[in-house]
Amino acid sequence: MNCQTLNNNIRLEEVLASLGHLPVKCNEKEAWFFNPFGLETEASFKIDRHKNVWYLFSEGKGGKTADFIVKYFNCSVSEALSWAEEKNFNFSFQKQNDLSKANINITEVKPLSNYYLKKYLKSRGISSKSYHLLNEVKFTISNRKLYAIGFRNLSGGYELRNSFYKGCTSKDISFIQKSDASISVFEGFIDALSYLEFTTSNAESLLILNSVSMLEKAKTQLQNFSSIRLFLDNDKAGERSKNEILSCFSNAEDCSKLYEGYKDFNDFFIDKQKTL
Repeated sequence: MNCQTLNNNIRLEEVLASLGHLPVKCNEKEAWFFNPFGLETEASFKIDRHKNVWYLFSEGKGGKTADFIVKYFNCSVSEALSWAEEKNFNFSFQKQNDLSKANINITEVKPLSNYYLKKYLKSRGISSKSYHLLNEVKFTISNRKLYAIGFRNLSGGYELRNSFYKGCTSKDISFIQKSDASISVFEGFIDALSYLEFTTSNAESLLILNSVSMLEKAKTQLQNFSSIRLFLDNDKAGERSKNEILSCFSNAEDCSKLYEGYKDFNDFFIDKQKTL
């Protein structure tokens, strides 16, 4: 496969569906999604369904299918092509109604044991002491068999991650109860696990947004705590989420200065490990 084949024959909507991203609204000409690269409260990612191109209004950037995969996984073009070949996408544009029928079907959930999933966690700085918070999830999307690390949310769904896959079965916040007084807030579970690896106290509860669309539900949970510490991403979406929580809770504290200059806590944690 080359870039021309990928861009001309594989529908962007199928790629997003395989990653667990479904449209917020769509019509004959276009489909709108929440930003698949970050957390946002508005659908700012648009696909032109006829031209099969995307544009992210919050960043002023866009491109074709190959560009999306490269940006999504922060990988090379050759890696993007290899990933697309492995997924065995249909080499024709799907009917526009097909996307609404795309579902993730879980076939098995078990304790984490897969070598490649453990290797992926290690690459993100996560050790075996976090395995008890995770599962190994096997699932299918459009008859394609996949497996990933699963992190459970309050609705019983899973955030799913492996080296080439980022998706979910359903969106909800995740919660790790430890303290009734203090709580730390993260955007993603990899950042939360990095924090557990990094800190020596591990005394506070953790709340993981998983999606900024869950921010209102998160606020309800945060009302129960006297101390709120924010470890959100150092980007526009993280800044907006942080400011909203700070404006609602006088007992909230921004802790992002700890990892200033890094995209998120996990990037900071990985870099710090290199110096140990």
